[in-house]
Amino acid sequence: MYIVVAGINTLGRKLAKNLESNHDVVVVEEDEQKCDRLYAETGARIINANPASLSALEDAGVQEADVLVSTLQDDNQNVVVTSLAKKYGVEKVLSRLEDTEYREAFEVIGVDTVEHTSIIFSEFLSKIEHPYLLKLADLPGGNEILKAQVREESGLTKVSIDEMTSDNRFPHEFKVAAVIHEGDTFTKELEFQLAPNDTVILAGPRTQKAQLDKYLRTI
Repeated sequence: MYIVVAGINTLGRKLAKNLESNHDVVVVEEDEQKCDRLYAETGARIINANPASLSALEDAGVQEADVLVSTLQDDNQNVVVTSLAKKYGVEKVLSRLEDTEYREAFEVIGVDTVEHTSIIFSEFLSKIEHPYLLKLADLPGGNEILKAQVREESGLTKVSIDEMTSDNRFPHEFKVAAVIHEGDTFTKELEFQLAPNDTVILAGPRTQKAQLDKYLRTI
């Protein structure tokens, strides 16, 4: 994936270091010394500019990005950065949240957030690398219970559970535990056709999580 990270701080640095080996990562930061240090540590591509500026994000290739994550410690700046990313059509936009009073603003523009008071690095990393899945619980044997939502533009609309799980692109180690449709829960109806905003609950191995996310992203 092509990922733009706004801000070099403890969180931004850790994300860049962990993502750059498997993804195309560009980091945008105004502080030149921070840029130099991160480049020396990772060799990642870095744009030395204010990440809340349109020109900086364009230089970072935001129009081509699959994911943008804003790690700035100022909610106002995070709102600006993520709003610009949404304007350019970035499909998955994620932001650090300092003050919960800003949560509604992020929700209005369609941005997922992680509160700074409960920042768990693995949670941020999971939301970036598996943007279409939310982990609900761990299971024995390296398995997880995951939640996915059917997007309005998804090719899963009007596809039955049986058709989805029979698709050779679908990781068959995963099993559909339930579908939540307009508040009702369905567990056995394999012919049930999915609709936009339906929630699908799945269980399967952590090792196949990336394949499941890819299926949901490309279908």
